[in-house]
Amino acid sequence: MPELRGITISIVCGDSPLKEYSVTEESERTTFHISLKNTLPKEGINAEVLMDGLSMEYYFCDFSSSRRCNGVIINGRERRPYQFSTVETTDDDTVAKPRDPLAQQLGLIEIRVRRCHRKEDATVRVTKDAPSFGVVHEKSKKAGVHRVCLGDSVPAPSIRYRVDHVDSRKDPYGIFLFRYKPEDDSLVTVAACSGLI
Repeated sequence: MPELRGITISIVCGDSPLKEYSVTEESERTTFHISLKNTLPKEGINAEVLMDGLSMEYYFCDFSSSRRCNGVIINGRERRPYQFSTVETTDDDTVAKPRDPLAQQLGLIEIRVRRCHRKEDATVRVTKDAPSFGVVHEKSKKAGVHRVCLGDSVPAPSIRYRVDHVDSRKDPYGIFLFRYKPEDDSLVTVAACSGLI
């Protein structure tokens, strides 16, 4: 599990964290979550999760605590879990562009961490739509690869906190990158690294 200055993040399938360069059996869609651990003694963290180039969700993890990031909260009452899935491709130029920069982000989970302090008694409910995942042009050389998608909605009430950030969006505390790819058509390899901007 990558660790950076008091923050540990891992990708978890079932109950097992995937190790760097590990391989896990994959079915049609494999559900996973992200595990955050914050050992900073006085500051919480706000983690922005981007998957395949799309901003998915923000998660707050208080100081000296851990939390599971199970998916995207849609309407304040439901969650759609993260899943690995195969990429749908097309040769229709009107549906997908061969040089779409977003297609080049397939296979990447990025977590941008900023330190923060939760404001007392300041909760907010946020309603948003699920990120949309389109098809990828077959000329983008991503045919046969995997991507992250969202599973079916499950009940999950959510409370969001207002925070004061210590770090700016342009200069986060740390960035964690997880790259995944198919192997032998039935396996997904997840490699993890961490670093600073």
